[in-house]
Amino acid sequence: MSISGQPGNIKLAVRDESGPEGTSMLQPDSMDLVLKTGPSRKLAVEGPVTTECATRAVLPQLKVRVADVAGNFTNEGDFEVALNLSALAADDSGYAVSVQACGGNKIKLQKGTAVFKDVKITAEEAGDYVLRIASGSRKVALEEAELKLTLSAANFITDVAIDPDSLPDEPLPAGSSFPITVKIQTEDGLPLPLETAAESLTLKLTPPSGHRADIVTLQPSAVVEASDLANAGSAWCAFAFDSGDLTCSGAYTVTAEHTEQRPELAKALLKKELSMRSPAISFEVCSGLLSELQLAAESAPERVTVTNGEAHEQRILLSDAVLQVADSYGNAVLSPGMRVCASLQWPEGSEAAADGGILPELQSSEGKLEGETDRHGRVSFGVLSVKQGSGKAAASENQAANSQGNAMACVLVVQVQVAEDQYKGDAAPEWRCEVLFCDDSSRFESLHQLTERHTELAARRQQLQARLEAANRELANAQQEAARVQKAAEAKARDAGPSAPANLHEAQARLAEVRQAAEAGPSSEAGPLAVPPRFGPPSQATTHAIQTCLHAEDPEVVGVLAQLATIDDTALSQILAATYRALLPVLVVQSSTCTQRLNQLLAQAQQPVPDILSLSHSQPYKGPTKGQTPGIAGCGDRAAALLAAACKDSDALLPVPLPHTRALRQKQHRGGDSLGPNDWPVGCLGYAFNLVRPARPGHRGTLLYSLLGTVLVFETLQDASAYRELVTQKLESNMADVVCLDGRRITSKGITSGSNSFRVTPLAEAPCCFGSSAQADITGADALQQQEVGLEALVEALQNKQKAQDVLDQAQQAAEEAASVSGGELQQVAEQLAALDAELTKQGGTQAPTRVAAQRGRQQKGRSQVQPPEGRKGGERHVKRASLGEEQQDAAADECVEGKQPAQPIKKAGKRRRLAKMQA
Repeated sequence: MSISGQPGNIKLAVRDESGPEGTSMLQPDSMDLVLKTGPSRKLAVEGPVTTECATRAVLPQLKVRVADVAGNFTNEGDFEVALNLSALAADDSGYAVSVQACGGNKIKLQKGTAVFKDVKITAEEAGDYVLRIASGSRKVALEEAELKLTLSAANFITDVAIDPDSLPDEPLPAGSSFPITVKIQTEDGLPLPLETAAESLTLKLTPPSGHRADIVTLQPSAVVEASDLANAGSAWCAFAFDSGDLTCSGAYTVTAEHTEQRPELAKALLKKELSMRSPAISFEVCSGLLSELQLAAESAPERVTVTNGEAHEQRILLSDAVLQVADSYGNAVLSPGMRVCASLQWPEGSEAAADGGILPELQSSEGKLEGETDRHGRVSFGVLSVKQGSGKAAASENQAANSQGNAMACVLVVQVQVAEDQYKGDAAPEWRCEVLFCDDSSRFESLHQLTERHTELAARRQQLQARLEAANRELANAQQEAARVQKAAEAKARDAGPSAPANLHEAQARLAEVRQAAEAGPSSEAGPLAVPPRFGPPSQATTHAIQTCLHAEDPEVVGVLAQLATIDDTALSQILAATYRALLPVLVVQSSTCTQRLNQLLAQAQQPVPDILSLSHSQPYKGPTKGQTPGIAGCGDRAAALLAAACKDSDALLPVPLPHTRALRQKQHRGGDSLGPNDWPVGCLGYAFNLVRPARPGHRGTLLYSLLGTVLVFETLQDASAYRELVTQKLESNMADVVCLDGRRITSKGITSGSNSFRVTPLAEAPCCFGSSAQADITGADALQQQEVGLEALVEALQNKQKAQDVLDQAQQAAEEAASVSGGELQQVAEQLAALDAELTKQGGTQAPTRVAAQRGRQQKGRSQVQPPEGRKGGERHVKRASLGEEQQDAAADECVEGKQPAQPIKKAGKRRRLAKMQA
């Protein structure tokens, strides 16, 4: 006779069944035996024999033990065991899964135990696979251990593409905007939530300049419905990005990029797999309707001074008069054949002609004052100058009362002569420049020096303004990036739970502690960190509603079931998390009045209402509370350890009889059963409500007994099946569900649940689970893995936040220095320019009402300008344009004449476009 089973004390009984109804006629006899583990015969996986995970996943640890023929673990063996590099498909279809453990797939046994850490699973197809672990020693032959892997598709991103149908087929006019659609394919076919896409999906828009500083990063603004896609079958979901106003003509390039930010998925990906980029696609933007005429030069003069003397250099107005027709955004309009004329005119309201003044004669080195634009929209007049001896200053300029010298104001006007439907605005585009004409060559030099000084100061003002604009632009970009990483860090802190570290130093210290505890293993002297209770995915609306209720500070809110009990054993926590997944998010309150208050609170916040249990509606335990469960003294070592941990410093165990004890007591007149009423079933751990530790005194008999019911927990399905058969068939009684630590379940109707109806996920991936106590006796590798992943993501987010803050501080300092240095100099330059403007205005004499001419120029400027794009100050030109001065400068000139301090000029926010860099 041979006996096999779990080690421990057993009783061997001998009896006959010759009596009435199978009773024994002879006196039964029995003897007590001690069953010990046998010699090593095979390898076995400790824990569930089936693991369910995604096609790309990381198992925190895979523990392999040496066992005897009955499956009992031994402490023998110090040889190597090898984890196969591939897990083969269970249906022999030929598919395989790549398996790679951290540190290698071979490891040496220590006291009969080998632990493979961070086992990475990578599969191309979902399905069932078998992973085998064999002995790595030729001297020791043991049966291979097998682990069944049930892999299912997850929400991994498999493809990112820009929908070409969302891009224009023809060039868009400058200033247009349109939505760009980005399509996403996922492995499981489920859409990517917009909240997730907002953090992980970006669209980079590169303008025609191609400079890195000009690249715009766009965020998704809305979800595109499948019905709105021209080719809906090519993507599972799509998102729209607003391009913004495209003001620069040329070829734009767009590229979509997705970077996985979800910790539960990112941990299973290699670093190079975290980001996925779409192919780049280009589209064209053309110039808009003709709106402006620009001088194609590095800098356009605001004012020139000429004379009609013999020196040719003193008679030059423009040394290289090349003009470009452009739209309102400064883009070159490629329109050949447009007629352009140049002339000298009197300023509006001038009385010089009536006073005897004669305009000088304009001449061109190319012998023409009229021309047509070429195919690039340009026209050249060469050198524009005043003809020698032509022109005469007004008589009033030579009066004794006029002490400023012979200077007469006129205007150089270059105008495009086209039909009204060919330009934008109320008047044809023109370019104007103020001219001070002096027919006294002896006094010309002083006037020319004033004009040259004015030109130098205007150029310096432009440099200072460009420097300030660049500093402010860098500051704005740094502020935008800092706000983005701040939002990402807050999201990672929420994922890490309420006890998340507050800063980078604390997060790095906590991460180091977790890694040290994980490396130390179960024998570490340092106690394991607590597993936080979870009651739903962090992004789920119901989870946010529960947090709202918990933070409402209502005195009658008790908590969530997941928070009201703790479990320190990882395998037990996993099986109970799967069994009570629907009950763990239940919110417990003291009265129905509190339920009504919470319903009103959630209605005002427009959040869903979670499941709520009032303790006044629960059914507490009514049986005896003293004594022990019959047979508990004969339970196994693991059951004794778990039951002792469940009542440590908490409620005592409820002495609820097991199903066979209750059935035998009801049948006192019958005997002959193999299990007595005071015996403990093999492999039984006890009732679920006795295996969890209440977080608050008194909850075991009220809350936990009511919600968890009389579910029994066994170590293996084999032991559970044998016990249920005894209770239901031989004792003709009933019993509730039975769950097993190997991941299986037998329902109250006797159905053994399959992998599709009852799934046990690793504790690190379970959306709902009980927390663990701070004085845990069993290290939860899954809990440590979960904390390590969360802390790694938090540390990375906090590091990015610190880097962004450093960049922001540098940009802020640079902006302050630019404002202090360049701003002060800009103020001085503005004051000098205002004084020069006033002096040059005087030089124009009483016949040159420059303010009237300036006002007229501003009116024409306003009529021909379109609405500026967002981010640019209204009414501000994007290109260089000579005029008689901005309104602010005119006001400064008046104040200078009146003896007042001139006001600080308004900074230009737009960047002047340099036509020399435009594409020919």
